[in-house]
Amino acid sequence: KGVEQRFCQQCSRFHLLSEFDDGKRSCRKRLADHNERRRKPHVGGHYGRHGRLLPS
Repeated sequence: KGVEQRFCQQCSRFHLLSEFDDGKRSCRKRLADHNERRRKPHVGGHYGRHGRLLPS
């Protein structure tokens, strides 16, 4: 009896399919961690997507 799993590219481990959103290749936990880091403001100024300092 096989269990359907998918390899998470962030964790480098296999997880149950229920731990992934649709066709995503990273588990929900790692995606949530990633999104949380992106939302945190950077100390020392605000930087745009390409690393340039944005005007305040």
